[in-house]
Amino acid sequence: RRVLQRTADGLSLRDARDRFTKKYLETLLEKVAGNVSRAAEQAGKHRSDFYELLNRYRIDPARFRKGHPEETPTTAV
Repeated sequence: RRVLQRTADGLSLRDARDRFTKKYLETLLEKVAGNVSRAAEQAGKHRSDFYELLNRYRIDPARFRKGHPEETPTTAV
């Protein structure tokens, strides 16, 4: 039986970590305009491992590239 612990704001440690990780990956991709090689390097990960993280968190790096139709508002010029 697994016991889930919740913090004061209702998040488990796993949920909080997942939210942080997803936001970290998205911020990093914004910074490097969707360049996965550069993002992986800055995160200290191998590119293939970085792609695994992107898949796990369902993040499409193309949406952070300039001119992409689903470009995030914070990257728009």
